[in-house]
Amino acid sequence: RLCVILLLTAAAVLTAAAAAVVTAADVELHVGAFNVQTFGQSFVGDAEQVAVLVRVIERYDVMLMQEIRDVAQTAWPHVMDKLNENRTEADKYDHVISSRPG
Repeated sequence: RLCVILLLTAAAVLTAAAAAVVTAADVELHVGAFNVQTFGQSFVGDAEQVAVLVRVIERYDVMLMQEIRDVAQTAWPHVMDKLNENRTEADKYDHVISSRPG
């Protein structure tokens, strides 16, 4: 199972939430893209919001998130920790983060 999360700090490809399911043979690949508006420290300070985000991410194999605004760059690692805390090593999500545009 492919588990990858792509994070962009600025709107790059998609500007609104979108999701698709790609089916090839007997394999389904769930792809999601979300503009989380102003994702940062205040967002991850709310455990309920983080739990909801984790439940949403778990629906997808590949995820693109836009508008991450976190100068300290610690908010997303917090979400990744929550997402992976009960997963086996083989089933953990990973991520790639683009460089900050400003």
